[in-house]
Amino acid sequence: MKKTLKNIPGEKLEQTLALIALTNRADTPEKLREIVVYGLGSIMESVSCWWTEMQVSLIGRQDPTTTLTLGHSDWDNGQEIESFNKHTAMHPVIARCIQGERNALSMSDCMSDTEFQKLTLYKEHYAPLAIKDQLSVGTVHNGTILGISVNRDTWGFSDDERLMLSYIGHCLFPVYFTLLAKETLQNTRQPVIEVNINAIANHHLALGVTQREAELLALVGYGKSNKQIAAIMGISEGTVRKHLENAFRRLNVTNRVSAIVKAIEITARLSIDR
Repeated sequence: MKKTLKNIPGEKLEQTLALIALTNRADTPEKLREIVVYGLGSIMESVSCWWTEMQVSLIGRQDPTTTLTLGHSDWDNGQEIESFNKHTAMHPVIARCIQGERNALSMSDCMSDTEFQKLTLYKEHYAPLAIKDQLSVGTVHNGTILGISVNRDTWGFSDDERLMLSYIGHCLFPVYFTLLAKETLQNTRQPVIEVNINAIANHHLALGVTQREAELLALVGYGKSNKQIAAIMGISEGTVRKHLENAFRRLNVTNRVSAIVKAIEITARLSIDR
């Protein structure tokens, strides 16, 4: 059976969209990671949430090359990073991500609980933390793999949760890359806005909308108001409304939330066949 974002209960979808909007407060990569790992803990049942970042070429080495941001825990970051790095080559979801998978997957999607518990990765890293399953979404960019994970002390995740995390990853990874770029630019304002818009707008063009409509839909997806969009794009609020009305008509929707849902469903290929 095919599942889409419209199958997610209304309250959970609203919470997911609210988390995306909350990341507008992030002005650094570190702040974005913090918002994500703590925000996920409030909308998904979990024992912890992680943001991971590592060089693909170094996966499996014992060097401390991973940035592991831990949420809802008092664990020692240094020790957890070391134990994770030692056995990343065994991680089935990381392997699938490197191969091109961009939807969220759990350990339970890739193997049985018995198979997972036999892995040294489980024995030395997950078992001591009382983690029995993990749902992760990732992407690879310029040789770096990013991942957002939700950890659970029970086995299994729902299709709704897979869709929610897929959506969050699709929306926030481009924002994170934008913030990284911002740190390396002297004159950041306009270049970063362009990077941010283009990262998502290029996907939205597949919806049959114009370039400008795609750019505005990208900003709507990040929770921007018409007034904010007008300031960013250097146009009037009336022009923003007109472009969005045209985009809604092309998408056969009547409001912003429906437009976001339809755009993500189509461009991010978030349908999961079960």
